[in-house]
Amino acid sequence: MGFLAKKIEEQKQSKDAAAAKIKERLEFLQCAAKNKIENFEAEMQVEFQRAKETAESWSIVGRPFEFLAQYRVDVKEGISKEIEDALDGLFQFDKRSLKSALSVLVKNALKEVVITASVGESYMKHFFIVPYNNAIIRTDIRVWRYNFSNQAVIGNIENAFCFITSKAVIDHKRLTADELIYFVTEGLNGASLEQVGEYIGELKKIWSMLEKPGYTTPDKFTSGALPLQAAPTGWERV
Repeated sequence: MGFLAKKIEEQKQSKDAAAAKIKERLEFLQCAAKNKIENFEAEMQVEFQRAKETAESWSIVGRPFEFLAQYRVDVKEGISKEIEDALDGLFQFDKRSLKSALSVLVKNALKEVVITASVGESYMKHFFIVPYNNAIIRTDIRVWRYNFSNQAVIGNIENAFCFITSKAVIDHKRLTADELIYFVTEGLNGASLEQVGEYIGELKKIWSMLEKPGYTTPDKFTSGALPLQAAPTGWERV
């Protein structure tokens, strides 16, 4: 398995006529994958906007602040170490339990589309709600995979695999007490009531501080896009 862009670069280094044809087909595949990712992002943005406008109590979507994508080829059966590392790079948890819990949730969701052997397109979308950076975060993942009928289509490449993920901050005031308990428990990998209560208690301290009279949100957080760190290794910002 490897990055699609790296495979294209490898073919550019070769002067062989066959390599030129493979490069051309890979570039076409890359365009198709990027088009899929752009469509996924557009769908996600529509869903976020619709939820904002309707303000339905059951619509737990949040405010999106980051979209990241990856493009790969030759994904084999099972979740490889490379995909695990890519997923781990999305979140930098201080608590190992949070990192491992989210990793398990995402890998279980990806498993079906990663192991499929069906020729043609496969598609998966899923979302998770977890405590992260002292807030409640929703992360959406959408995956597209294309399996070729044989290895002769583009060199010896068997499939293309791309996925996009977004992070959105959920307004905790829209969560019911039951929902908050459930999502925090799931995010803490089935933690005990004592651990969940301690975590929610710490969140409530921050929320209470923000609700005190005279507190104002810094302009940099209200005037547009949220400030972001560099994209994790292997990810492209969409």
